[in-house]
Amino acid sequence: MARAHSHVVVAHNSWASQNVWLRGDQGYAPDAYSLLANNAARDLQWLGSGAAPAGIIGNHLQQGAAGSAIGINTTVGGLQAESFANSGAGNFGARGPLQTNRKQPLIALDRSGLRRGAADAVGSEAFFTSEVVEPSEPTVGSVQFPPFNRQYAGIAGTISYPNTGIVQTPLLASGAPGAFFIMLQVAHERTNLNREYRVIGNGATGSSQIFSLSHYGDNHFDGTRHDEFRWRSRGSFGDLVDVSVDVQLRASQWQMIVVRCDGAGGYSIASYAPGLNKIAGTGQSSTTHSLNVLAGTHVSLGDSVSGAPGLAPYAAPAGGFDGAVAFHGFVVGDAGDDAKWQAICEGADIAQTLGSASAFRLYRDFRNGGATTQSLAAILPGDGTTAGSIHGTVHAGGTVPYAQADRFLDVGRLPDGYVLCTADGEDVGTVQLTGRSSGLIGALFGRIIGENGQVLVPGFVIDEVAPDMALTLRLPPFAGWGYLELWAESHPTLVHRMNSRIGCGDKLSVIGQSQAFLMLYSGNVTLAPTGLASFCGYVGNVADPADTTTSPVPRFSTSARPQLFIIPPQMTNAYNGVTAIAERVGEHNNGRAVSVVGCAIPGTSARHWIDDTATQRQWAIDVEVAELAGRDRVPVWTWYSADAGYDYRQILDAVVFGTGPYAGNRTLFDGSIQLGGYKFGICLPSRATSTNDGPFDFDEFGFRRTYSQQGQIAWCNDNPDLGVIGPAVTDMAIDNLASGTTTAPDINLGGPHQSQVLREGSYRLGYRIGETYLRARGLSPHATNPYVDPAQITINAARTEMLVKCVLPNQGSGLRTADGRPVTGFELSTDGGTTWTRSGFTASIVASDTVRITRSSGAWPTGLRLTYLRGGPFSYGTAEELNAHYKGSLYDGCAMEDGLGLPLLGIDSANGVAI
Repeated sequence: MARAHSHVVVAHNSWASQNVWLRGDQGYAPDAYSLLANNAARDLQWLGSGAAPAGIIGNHLQQGAAGSAIGINTTVGGLQAESFANSGAGNFGARGPLQTNRKQPLIALDRSGLRRGAADAVGSEAFFTSEVVEPSEPTVGSVQFPPFNRQYAGIAGTISYPNTGIVQTPLLASGAPGAFFIMLQVAHERTNLNREYRVIGNGATGSSQIFSLSHYGDNHFDGTRHDEFRWRSRGSFGDLVDVSVDVQLRASQWQMIVVRCDGAGGYSIASYAPGLNKIAGTGQSSTTHSLNVLAGTHVSLGDSVSGAPGLAPYAAPAGGFDGAVAFHGFVVGDAGDDAKWQAICEGADIAQTLGSASAFRLYRDFRNGGATTQSLAAILPGDGTTAGSIHGTVHAGGTVPYAQADRFLDVGRLPDGYVLCTADGEDVGTVQLTGRSSGLIGALFGRIIGENGQVLVPGFVIDEVAPDMALTLRLPPFAGWGYLELWAESHPTLVHRMNSRIGCGDKLSVIGQSQAFLMLYSGNVTLAPTGLASFCGYVGNVADPADTTTSPVPRFSTSARPQLFIIPPQMTNAYNGVTAIAERVGEHNNGRAVSVVGCAIPGTSARHWIDDTATQRQWAIDVEVAELAGRDRVPVWTWYSADAGYDYRQILDAVVFGTGPYAGNRTLFDGSIQLGGYKFGICLPSRATSTNDGPFDFDEFGFRRTYSQQGQIAWCNDNPDLGVIGPAVTDMAIDNLASGTTTAPDINLGGPHQSQVLREGSYRLGYRIGETYLRARGLSPHATNPYVDPAQITINAARTEMLVKCVLPNQGSGLRTADGRPVTGFELSTDGGTTWTRSGFTASIVASDTVRITRSSGAWPTGLRLTYLRGGPFSYGTAEELNAHYKGSLYDGCAMEDGLGLPLLGIDSANGVAI
């Protein structure tokens, strides 16, 4: 556009392969009534001096566009093929990013006469909602998904094949070429810590072991292994062969594991994946090894040591293999090479590709459920009749392009236990997916089904199918966990099901220091699989390695990895903080899934956390957690001690806004670990690290915890649209060396660290964090904290008795203490606040909102000052922590935490009330 013009409106155009140039250098000067709005273009540029005009509104540009900052509400995303149905053929139907970035239209009808919605796609075409075509086949077990995996809650299982017909033909012998292969998908996340996940094998150990292929999670007990496949075979006789391949970069993608023998005693293992390069593993030489026969069970999906073959629940510590197996088999002969194995994993016909094998057996094809009761025929060298035979049906669909590579649907998998979270004011949660298809046309539909096939979210339109798809999945909150099924309008029998649970409910991120870290990773609490909540956190050493000292980048390291765990409805240990969070949230979220994301880092200050140049910074760890857990989460802040000597309002300004003297290189809402649009909940500071009998003045209280509490409350009051104040923590048992727990790991950690074995420790901190989250989302019936009211403290004429009124906003049963203990926490000063005492008087609850303080003898002098929890929560001095004070704090007896209620905020020494 050039030259001056007036009253010109350019709206709702689709320029799929064109740029728009605003030529200020050629005299372009639109008047105030001109408008360039709701267009879709490859790029938009203002050329020349001066600023671009104001009437550029609501346009969408393609990925890589330089004009993202030009105009108002300009969005960017997607390439040409990802944004239009088929622009080369004149079909400008909106898909992908054009669908996702909907805006208020300027014109009621699109170019075909279709009426636009209140929020619709920009460009020439309105977003057309296809009528949902439901799948035409039952999908429990699914058309691509074996029924022995996630479709049966709590069931692991081994598939027992009879030994009938298997003759002693060398399958993998040192003097003859051959290979074992298996196509599988293994979950990147683990459902249990520090254990072996057996994928396939006869489950035997010792001298009788034939072969086993195992997958390891992080920190396995016999060595540091991270997403590693290990093939071990003692063989029918000869050496033990032990080879492995590290596949951590495969994440949760489909891959084919191949173990080969070159016929000259050389054994090797490798991983092949669609569209990716081969990952080679270790090798080993043996001139004696010979694997001649498979005895009995040769497929064990789960820990076969702990249970008999069959589909049945396994007792701890056994667990199911939570991925999927497509097919597996053996080749006798020199048939496979890298090109052939890559072709098979890409979808090439197995029998044709391995046609030069002297014998080939695909033992089982699970892609359509394969009958597990069929016996196996013999494998004979040169037997052409059995080459490529398949038990079960090859189905063109699922998570890899099988046999018929011209017709498939493939969508990238989400981690198991993934939870979408709706931002404040929105009614759906969103997550980005990638996919591809071939031979399919029309709309892409989806729905969520439960483990038994019940429909949790009815069918809906996601996008249009295309060779390459960038999808935005939009889900409403729904109760429980489900599985995502997708299918195309043209082929509703070709159903893709993710073998990972998904929910749309509540996702909170615990951002804090050592107290929160201990709560999430209690050393004496074992995480276990399936049910109420997911938990994304780190396994292994959480120190930030040297490979990310210059910039926070997502990375996989051998020292630390994010893992997503699924927490059961009720754990045997009641003191786990993750379970406590989920229990509290679960009381008010209508049965929706809960995800707890751990970003807690012991010892690091918030100033260092957001500063990439600081030695102690840990931002890269949180970036990697966000890659797995997602950024759509509500942050709950439990951070204070390392920054308590600073102005906490300025600390939070730096963390949230990136402003003030402590601003670093990052902010909480810069997009790398946390999206905007969510309120920020602050779980208030707990107690001091002082170990002496005290504190006796404001500054002596360890790390000036009062100052931290006041600053965080003040910041929330200054930012009511962003910050909310959670409950204080007044009753946590600090000393891990509690009664009856005199040995590790329950040692006295010192400082503000709570007990990991007392209910008042990690469990109650988790409960407070859950309550803070509920307040941030507007779900809690207890929206504000109770407190001792300084304006309602009176003394009698004889100065022997005071009445202290409390404000209890949550309509509870009135004041109480834990276990009915005597009231503690009040202190008096007769010298204007220089010294304080907690002796010479008693305190007792005399009414639902009133405490009476009675002098032991005589009368109080004038100038008396009164405080309650004067150093902040749990501040009555360390000498009595495990005996009196933490059981004697005042509570608003509302219906929270088994009826104990919410703790009351105190009156600090600086604001001590003059009586």
